[in-house]
Amino acid sequence: MVQTFVKQNPHLGFSLILQLTGVHGSRNFDKLTKTKTVSSIVSSLGSEGIRKYIQWLFSQVENLDVTDG
Repeated sequence: MVQTFVKQNPHLGFSLILQLTGVHGSRNFDKLTKTKTVSSIVSSLGSEGIRKYIQWLFSQVENLDVTDG
């Protein structure tokens, strides 16, 4: 159902991912809910949504607080 929604509204797919995995969600949303919701949204994103998602993923890696052990 979510995949169909994103296919019909690809401009909303990236925003939906941010809501599920962002500050008020969990990076492990699919694992915690035992679903493939985020995975299905990603597979339904258009090229612009994929580009935004990849840029967002890179920004998350850049913002990690890495401490020397």
